[in-house]
Amino acid sequence: MSSGDALPFISSGAATLADAALAVHRLRTLMESAVTVAARSFSAVNASAEPLAPAVHEARPQPGQADVAARLRGMLAAEEAVRVQDPYGYRAFAQVHGAAMDALTRAGRVVEVDLNAATENPLFSGELAWHNGNFHAAPVALALDAMRAALVPAAQLSAARLATLMEPAYTGLLPFLGGAQGRSGAMILEYVAQDALAELRLLSAPVASGTAVISRGTEDHASFATQAARAALRCVEPLEIVLACELVAARRALAQPGSPSEPDRPLDTDLDEARRELSG
Repeated sequence: MSSGDALPFISSGAATLADAALAVHRLRTLMESAVTVAARSFSAVNASAEPLAPAVHEARPQPGQADVAARLRGMLAAEEAVRVQDPYGYRAFAQVHGAAMDALTRAGRVVEVDLNAATENPLFSGELAWHNGNFHAAPVALALDAMRAALVPAAQLSAARLATLMEPAYTGLLPFLGGAQGRSGAMILEYVAQDALAELRLLSAPVASGTAVISRGTEDHASFATQAARAALRCVEPLEIVLACELVAARRALAQPGSPSEPDRPLDTDLDEARRELSG
């Protein structure tokens, strides 16, 4: 412990990095769980695994894309495709979800570097004090902005898959996965998911494009990384809700063939259970 070790605690840097680290960890857990959720939806609508073939992803070697495709491919049974092409929620899942995973990976690396870096000003090294700009959190703000933006397309595709699970043309079941003709079934899940998706879109607004000039012009730029980290933490709940809606619907679709007719009922307990599973 040296005299310079207390400096970070009189700035917003420590709190920003703490929120950022928590957000990256929780969001990564959700996004990894989302691959398993997507696998259930693939099975529920008999989506083709052809877009996940190694040849497809060797032709475009984006790391997140290839990893997501390989993981999902390993979860699906090799069955004959029933459609020539599925909607983008299935056909482009690896590309969109993989891009979000890449953004999460980059954000995690940036945050990890700063957690283990000397970001104080002045920097004490040996007998000297170096006045510097290491405190500026632009790398963190930019990485978190990109990460939050990348979550939105991934969540949009989850909501798109949810929509196909409501559609008899894809499931071979009744509309909205109703237990009998005319029942609303799981229709309410689309309303819940779209509300959460709207919140995610609002939280995706970049903060790094803003700034502030204070201290008579001496401090003439701000990263707003603290706001970026807080917004990232706030993304956890709506993303979890969107994925939970898809999971509840996929479970229902997979369980329906041959099952007794299920009356309409509240789905809050199902959603709570799905959210616990996703975050576990």
